[in-house]
Amino acid sequence: MDNTGYDKLLYERLIYRKQYIIMPYTIDGPSEWKTYGIRNDRLVLHVHPELEVTIADDEKRKIVLLGYVLDWQNPEYGNGDILKMLLRENRDFDSFIEATFSLGGRFVMIYEDDKCCRIYNDAAGQMELYYHKGSKGLACATQLPIMKRYMELEMNTDKGVQEFYESEDFANSLRQWVGEDTIYKATRRLNPNFYLDLIEGEVVRYWPLKPLRKRSRQASSEMACWMLKGFMNAISRRGKLIIPVTAGWDSRLVLAATKDIRDRVTYYIIKYPWMDDESKEMTIPRNMFEELGIPFKVLNPGAEADLDFSRAYMDNTAYPIAENIPGAYNIFYRMFNDRINITSQVSEVVRNYCGTIKSPNGKLFSTFIGYEGNNDYVVRMCDKWINKNSKLAKEMNIDLLSLFIWEEGLGWEASQRSQADIAIEEYSPFSCRNLLEMLLSVNDSYRNKYNCSLYRSMIEIMWPEVLGEPVKPSFKNTLNGALVSMDMLYSAKKIFKKL
Repeated sequence: MDNTGYDKLLYERLIYRKQYIIMPYTIDGPSEWKTYGIRNDRLVLHVHPELEVTIADDEKRKIVLLGYVLDWQNPEYGNGDILKMLLRENRDFDSFIEATFSLGGRFVMIYEDDKCCRIYNDAAGQMELYYHKGSKGLACATQLPIMKRYMELEMNTDKGVQEFYESEDFANSLRQWVGEDTIYKATRRLNPNFYLDLIEGEVVRYWPLKPLRKRSRQASSEMACWMLKGFMNAISRRGKLIIPVTAGWDSRLVLAATKDIRDRVTYYIIKYPWMDDESKEMTIPRNMFEELGIPFKVLNPGAEADLDFSRAYMDNTAYPIAENIPGAYNIFYRMFNDRINITSQVSEVVRNYCGTIKSPNGKLFSTFIGYEGNNDYVVRMCDKWINKNSKLAKEMNIDLLSLFIWEEGLGWEASQRSQADIAIEEYSPFSCRNLLEMLLSVNDSYRNKYNCSLYRSMIEIMWPEVLGEPVKPSFKNTLNGALVSMDMLYSAKKIFKKL
């Protein structure tokens, strides 16, 4: 620590923690970072020492895994076991990537053979991938700041980009970025369901492959329960777990999936400054765990954090949320840095149905990702996505809003994972393509955002006792749930706006 109070060693240890960068040349970066040749050494992969790397190959192919992959059917399998199985059972890229649809985890995967070299991430894109196409070649990285440090990136001057980045709307939406473009020119985010060709530099959609087949609620519930429990069993073998539980549906479902491993889990809730001891978010989980006879922690994030930790936190990602720093430092970094935090995010892809949308438009869709439909740039980006994908969604029998939240809305959640990497590993058991496909295949009305009967069915199968306390009770939620059930919510909102 120097006379300014700046702890350079702490900052250097935390900056770009668990990140990677792929460049067309070796960079003069931190000496402890690992390097690997990609595409016959035409690209160089640089990896932070705390990011897990697993490599498997055979006579003609090489697989590089950054992060971790989980097999719900074989929870005891490690990364190497799964990669070897994938290589053994699949002969080309198309069959290989389809075989990963049943897997979970948080990862970036590179597939290389004598014909192709392609990179993609987990089903929900929870390990981020940004890419830049420039005069010196193709580059990829977890985040924009590390690219900016080792490359000459120019600011994106396209209409509205910088204005949006500096807007109050962006700040008030917890810095939810919209669209594939970024604040830098020729630099974009790879969305879920796409891969990047590392030879041609082209982005290609690889899912959906065929129309979703409609399934009954009972059949989907039973299979999804097996999968969720399998993923929770698998991740519990990779490290000690902590799980936040609130009064909502998503965390209640994750809780139910942990019944068989509950003795190996620490359950908690963070009491943020705006939360009252007697609020339902606090009392419902507290009462529920008391009835279950299971310890439950109420954690205070505090108001301050180490200065150098804070600097690294703000420098690690492009859209950091400063308000999260005290909790990240005082809870995750100081108390649980050796644990895996299980998040119920990504579930929004499933539990979002609010009725039939007769005329999809960017203004309406923007309200589902933290905006109020009044930001021109956001509305324009949402309209662009709708125009590009509405025909596909119809042909593939996929709810357009669900696909939108999957491919656009989850970007904010992926950014949350990258921000948390400075302190703790975070994992969502919903990041599995077959699981999401299974849950999206039921009748839309069962995915009611307010009284999700699909989730209730699953909880009743896995751990019915956790329904002893109500889920997100309020008159507003009850009314909205009833209106959605009658497919009248959007109509009712239009009427109230005119009054």
